Amino acid sequence: MGIAASDYNQDGLIDFFFSNTGSSVPEFMARGDLRDDQTFIKDWILFRNDGDFKFTDVASEAKLANFEFSWGAIFEDFNLDGLQDLAVAENYIDFHRKRHLNYRVGYLFSKKVADSQR
Repeated sequence: MGIAASDYNQDGLIDFFFSNTGSSVPEFMARGDLRDDQTFIKDWILFRNDGDFKFTDVASEAKLANFEFSWGAIFEDFNLDGLQDLAVAENYIDFHRKRHLNYRVGYLFSKKVADSQR
């Protein structure tokens, strides 16, 4: 998971991007030791700075929310057009949503799925 800071919308305020676990990791694993009363957010987040320490998550609007697990992120003007570009280093994890893991408290078991069944 990564974080990047930039004024992506050129309004003079620093905005923040957070890449999260996405949907590639089973939620019980990604949640880790969060308590039930703590919020788990798997989607990527793009906080637009609205000023006065107020931020709005615009990741869905920017079509950034629903991606997979990632390691890091950076804003940079890669093509030198004067606008900030977002680069995210992702890592493919081979978990299958319906056939991924059998879980029992304290133990984690992986079931091998033949390539022909993927």
